[in-house]
Amino acid sequence: MLTAVSGTSLPTENLEYNVEPQEISHPDVGRYFSEFTGTHYIPNAELEIRYPEDLEFVYETVQNIYSAKEDTAE
Repeated sequence: MLTAVSGTSLPTENLEYNVEPQEISHPDVGRYFSEFTGTHYIPNAELEIRYPEDLEFVYETVQNIYSAKEDTAE
């Protein structure tokens, strides 16, 4: 379950990955992320320290999603 900003819960099985990720144009993005890599955002230093295990999970997830996309394109 993910909790949305409004406080409502979102069942993760209802979420879909964006097959063509794009950078988000919002003034608060820089408060939490240092850069957009083309597939995902890199957390800023404060969040990396607070949630050190997240980055490895993000890399694994991105690799699984986008390498599967490349495999089906071939």
